[in-house]
Amino acid sequence: MGRPYAISKPLTSFSKANFQDMKNFIGLGIAPAVSVSSNVGEYWSIDKTSLLNIATEAAPEAVASAIKVGANKKTFTAKCNKMSAMIANVDLQTPDGGLEVKQVHVAAINEVLRKAHEFAVSELCVGTSSPFSGVTLAGNDQWDKPTTSDPIGDIAAAQAAVMKGCQHEANVIGCSYGVYQTLMAHPAIQKLVGFQAPVGVTAGIRAGAQVLAQIFGVDKFLVGSAQYMGGGLELSGTVDFVWGKHLWMGYVPSMVTKNSTSALLTMVYDELGNSSNTAPAMKDLFLDPPGAAYLEGRWWYTVETVDTGAGYYIKNAIA
Repeated sequence: MGRPYAISKPLTSFSKANFQDMKNFIGLGIAPAVSVSSNVGEYWSIDKTSLLNIATEAAPEAVASAIKVGANKKTFTAKCNKMSAMIANVDLQTPDGGLEVKQVHVAAINEVLRKAHEFAVSELCVGTSSPFSGVTLAGNDQWDKPTTSDPIGDIAAAQAAVMKGCQHEANVIGCSYGVYQTLMAHPAIQKLVGFQAPVGVTAGIRAGAQVLAQIFGVDKFLVGSAQYMGGGLELSGTVDFVWGKHLWMGYVPSMVTKNSTSALLTMVYDELGNSSNTAPAMKDLFLDPPGAAYLEGRWWYTVETVDTGAGYYIKNAIA
């Protein structure tokens, strides 16, 4: 049986900052959040009927030809993702009522929940069962082989595939930190921007990402620097990057609804009705009988594949 507890009012005034830099997490930049009023619902995925090349000229009094739009209704179920942390009562007996220690625990819970979403998005984009098309590089084609690889040509092919797949220009690239570093140091990129490798590599992610966005003609070049440690609840694993050695390119709409043309969407159900859909909601939990306090973070969401033609992966971009 689960532990008995009573739920107090939601913690709405707490900072939900991560221990890691928030810019490390790119999942919501690739699968933007859409608020939904229930944890179960429907959305529409429209087929390519509008691409038909058919005659439209007819007499004014004639009955117009009819097309049958194959709208595929899909269902979604937002799942409850939650994590808690125990705070000993002695740590709450402070002049600020335990505010500082709670803020630390909120940040830790938030990061764990964020990381789970980051993994969900990366698995759909570049995982073994990704629904998108793409290519897996090997050997001399990998971008850390500077004299034989062609990252500009590879990404141009990805752009063409997205345009043909969803009739929109790819406007977002997401990749791992290692792939970003390799691109910035690649001689083909260096030649375009006119600076030497050390300057490009040490310019900082934000400046470098802007350079790469301009080169590849996208609105956003997102560097997935979120890190994780394996080993379950034991701090014994190796630290690594969530996005591995891969790159993903796709179309993400600037204005998002649950029926938007998009590669991916995050359907977020806000059970409290008063918190941001891009961050977990935090609650105080109190054990009965008392002895410790718990903080619990809850985030209801599901990451849905909306249009498989709107994304393209390049796996193992580096060795």
